[in-house]
Amino acid sequence: MSFPLIMFDSRQPLPARLLSVSVFMLQQMLKSRFFSHSEQRLLWWCAALLLVSNLPAIAFAGDGSPFSLRAGWIRIDADSVKGSVALNGSEVPGATLTLDDVDQGGLFLSWELTPTLAVETLVSTPIKIDINAGGGLLGSRYKAAEAKVLPLTLLGRYTPTWQWHGLRPFVGAGAAYIYFDGAKTTAAFDLQAAGLGAFNPRVETDNHWRAILEVGADWNFSPRSFLNVTWLYFQGETPINVLFDGGVTLHSQVSYAPSFYALTVGHRF
Repeated sequence: MSFPLIMFDSRQPLPARLLSVSVFMLQQMLKSRFFSHSEQRLLWWCAALLLVSNLPAIAFAGDGSPFSLRAGWIRIDADSVKGSVALNGSEVPGATLTLDDVDQGGLFLSWELTPTLAVETLVSTPIKIDINAGGGLLGSRYKAAEAKVLPLTLLGRYTPTWQWHGLRPFVGAGAAYIYFDGAKTTAAFDLQAAGLGAFNPRVETDNHWRAILEVGADWNFSPRSFLNVTWLYFQGETPINVLFDGGVTLHSQVSYAPSFYALTVGHRF
């Protein structure tokens, strides 16, 4: 794997430094499908480090601090998430996996690079997701497993200069690394599997990258404080495998396109 040579001097004007970061991230994002997961992760960390290395210079480029923090409620609408089920390579008729909706708190940290451009990341504890199974050999639908997912996000955001009665819309795009921080089956699933002669289940998941889109708006209720509503969207597929003693494997290819909503209160420092 080779990297493009990026000339990055902290003495350069701010627009030149931002252009270097943008070109670097764009080049590698366009090529990312040719790299392995570990190489993609390295590329995004390099881009993030380049940006962070210039935050002190950016902080003194204008009046006040470029940082803002939003905290509040996050909801993941998982109605679109569904996966078929195969046992040792053969599809189980009628059996599917679904996910429950999720509600939890979260933080968004933003760095304003210019009056219209910002970089943003979601700071969250691992999101606990309940995985439901049912149909066919799996019987009536029930909670079969739990997984903890940590979405590591990095987005670029554009906010037009105009506003309407303090309302400032914005759009954004970036990447999310979907990291599974552990998954396990429930006692109900273990009992169901034991009745079919399958014992000692272990859950395997796949960490992966996804593109992510963002639409939202800020409403200022004071010079530095604001309300925010955000909608995030991403889609993809991920395998979930349950391995049993004796070589028995239960496989599901889960397709997802959840709607991700956030209602937060923010402050610019």
